[in-house]
Amino acid sequence: MLFVVVALALTELLARWLSSPLQDLAESAAAFAAGDHSVRARPRGSRETRALAEAFNAMADEVQTALAELKEEEKRKTRFVSDVSHELRTPLTAIRGAAETLLDGDVPDEDARQFLTTIARESERLTRLANDLLTLQRIEGATGELPLSRVDLFATAQHTIEGLAPLTDGRGVAVVLEGTAPLVLGDRDRLQQVIGNLIDNASRMTPRAER
Repeated sequence: MLFVVVALALTELLARWLSSPLQDLAESAAAFAAGDHSVRARPRGSRETRALAEAFNAMADEVQTALAELKEEEKRKTRFVSDVSHELRTPLTAIRGAAETLLDGDVPDEDARQFLTTIARESERLTRLANDLLTLQRIEGATGELPLSRVDLFATAQHTIEGLAPLTDGRGVAVVLEGTAPLVLGDRDRLQQVIGNLIDNASRMTPRAER
């Protein structure tokens, strides 16, 4: 009788020793599936259960790494969309302002020609930006470089001012370009975007000029 009791006790202990690691592994897997990707199983028990726990942990590490990369890629895509929207805003604003001014009528021929030139130039710029979207995406993904060339910074600033003239005039702000500037190494459209943002922001904060 005593032998039977001892045998049953040993069997119970062995069953617990074998099943406890599997139960822990099952709980870890359930927690991982529920969204806790930091959970890991503690390898213990028999050689087989330790190997199973280590395999689970390796799989969990790979999944967590893949999820982190997906989140980073999603952030890059969000930044890319934001950058593209920002890039397109200035030329669209210039085209709209020039078109609305022409539609208002009573525009001298010389000014009308200037507004039409602005519309044509900014339309060409939009085309370049559209063709450059893949380049911008490669830059965001760290897979390419921005092409640089010699740029006339003074002429670029002048073109930007002329393109935004309807906007600044509507805000009662006069923009005057003074001084000189050497040729710089850069991207003309990106530089024009920077200058346009500066003019846009400054004109928002500048009091209207008295007529």
